[in-house]
Amino acid sequence: GNGHPEEAIRTIREEMRRFPGDFHGDLMIASIRAEDLNDLEGATLAIEKILTNPKTTPNHIAAALNTLADWQLRYAGDRDLAADSLQQIVQRLPDTDWSQRAKERIAHLASNEALAERKERTAIVLKEGEKRIGLKKGPLVVELNQAGAAERAKKLLDQLAKFPEDTDAREALARIYSDEYDRPEMALQEYETLMALPHQPARRQVQWLNTIADLEVRKRDNIMGAAAALQRVIDLNPNAAAAEVARTRMSRLQLEARANKPTAPVHLGTYEERIGLKPRNSPDSR
Repeated sequence: GNGHPEEAIRTIREEMRRFPGDFHGDLMIASIRAEDLNDLEGATLAIEKILTNPKTTPNHIAAALNTLADWQLRYAGDRDLAADSLQQIVQRLPDTDWSQRAKERIAHLASNEALAERKERTAIVLKEGEKRIGLKKGPLVVELNQAGAAERAKKLLDQLAKFPEDTDAREALARIYSDEYDRPEMALQEYETLMALPHQPARRQVQWLNTIADLEVRKRDNIMGAAAALQRVIDLNPNAAAAEVARTRMSRLQLEARANKPTAPVHLGTYEERIGLKPRNSPDSR
């Protein structure tokens, strides 16, 4: 909405008199109800209207129910309700890709909870002052965390082997690759896999593309790569606020890259410490 959600709904309805039963119009009304008016019940009724329309195509049925499940998770925190919406895809569209993906989403709804806990536990291992590890002398906290990184990466890879559409697991894995192993190219691969998933909300895509830009400029000193990622944000919806932010950021990438360069030469040992590769008993480690 534009700050006047009820007015936006009226405008869409007037437009839809010319195109009754238009999927995008109905979905926009449902979105405004869920996201701007905090009216999940009204949004659910708007989705029901889409589902009862005989002209609604299978991909639109799947998109509507996946979106409803997203809202039920995000705004009501209700996994059972979300699972019911996804189960409707399985019943309405049996033996299809949509049905298969819905089954995968249902299967990992429960696992997200454990994953969130795991993410919170690992997020507090490094204290803010220790993020810039190269500046720190003495034993490194990251070395303690490193032992757990491989184990957490393995659990996430197991989860993704079963449920490739588990976006939380894939994001967590990408963070381990970039932050704990300093392997930005492996992290980028995971973010590109996320971008290729169907039915992902625009705000998630914007977030992933901005993270790709971060990795390119901060970890790879690749201004062109960062600019390409920001251009993709603009291409998603040139009139969105996110596109405006991306344009501004594009114009400042040179500055961003410069600010990111270390002021003093970095000794090789720093990198070894950062990815936990230096054996604890080596003569150089202290």
